[in-house]
Amino acid sequence: MISHVNNLLQTCKTTDLDDEILRKILNLGACLLRGSEKPLAKELLRYIELTVSKLKCGTNLEDIWKDDNSCIAHSTDNNSSDVMQGSINEDRFEAKSGLESNNLLPRSLKLEAEVDLVLQDFRKSQEHEYKMVEETLRTQKTYLQNLYQQLDHEKNAWIGQISSASEVSPSSVVRERKKQIRREVVKFEIMKKVANGFGKTSNSILKEHFGFKVID
Repeated sequence: MISHVNNLLQTCKTTDLDDEILRKILNLGACLLRGSEKPLAKELLRYIELTVSKLKCGTNLEDIWKDDNSCIAHSTDNNSSDVMQGSINEDRFEAKSGLESNNLLPRSLKLEAEVDLVLQDFRKSQEHEYKMVEETLRTQKTYLQNLYQQLDHEKNAWIGQISSASEVSPSSVVRERKKQIRREVVKFEIMKKVANGFGKTSNSILKEHFGFKVID
């Protein structure tokens, strides 16, 4: 178990991980060591808990691993009969089961870290897409509000106009403005379908009204 946790620590030190993912992996290593009565396991557990506390305090990632050589080196000392016996027993088990003890735990943790990274990137992409949708909808809303204000202004101008000598009749201006508003309202109603989610919104709507690059 100690050798597994050492491999785990080496993975953390050599891989560029997010703080939250690093904390999860270290906590997993601590869970593996807790309950062990072996002095080396207790020493390694104290080191991991110290590293986690550094993370919580906001210590720079480059600094949290400083002064850790004595702990790691000591825990992997071949003169330790406990570690040697444990490694022999683990190797016998792995030989029978067809598994490689040095790679099994890091591989499992790597998968967990990859899932966390995918979910993290997915959340970021969703936040970006949400902002694009929000900006587009609010722009359309403001445009409609301005059109309604223009319509009111043009209606008042039409009512208050005494002379009808203008080449363009005020009534025709109002009619055209109403047509424009109807078109934009229809467009706005189509855009509102994005509330169903991207998966249920047609590609044409996402591409035409929100500017998303959609692969058909």
